[in-house]
Amino acid sequence: MRILLLDQYSDPGGAQQCLLDLLPAFREQGWRVLVGLPGQGNLFDAVRAQGFDAERIDVRSLGRGSARDIQDLARRIDAELVYINGPRLLPIAAMARIRAKVVFHSHSYLKPVAWAVARTALERLRARVIASCEFVGRQWGAASRVIHNGVTAPITLPNRPRTHTIG
Repeated sequence: MRILLLDQYSDPGGAQQCLLDLLPAFREQGWRVLVGLPGQGNLFDAVRAQGFDAERIDVRSLGRGSARDIQDLARRIDAELVYINGPRLLPIAAMARIRAKVVFHSHSYLKPVAWAVARTALERLRARVIASCEFVGRQWGAASRVIHNGVTAPITLPNRPRTHTIG
């Protein structure tokens, strides 16, 4: 499988951690992955440290130049799948007229205007939606599948003394 993985940010955050968590599984499958990121953040180094290529995409113009960047990256690896990690790149990807299958990873609930723009782009891309929780997935209806993010946390929480009482 050849995957173009696009993220809307190049600085680490929760959605970007999900992206990084996927990369070892892709490597185990022997899949070829190219990651497209805007800016100059630390995510470039984190992706490259895992043995994957990361290329810059220009999203400042949010127009044809940005779409051309995505088209070029998709062609470079002959992408079979484009994985879009966040809504800001959906309109650009739709303008790029990507021929590969598209998956959108939705991490948060969108405001109405942003949702309408994203929904239009998703329809144009004929994309599938992965939602990080049921709350987020509800906005996409039957088009989404919930895959909960992995969280490393203690199994039991330590007992903490109450610092105040109510009443």
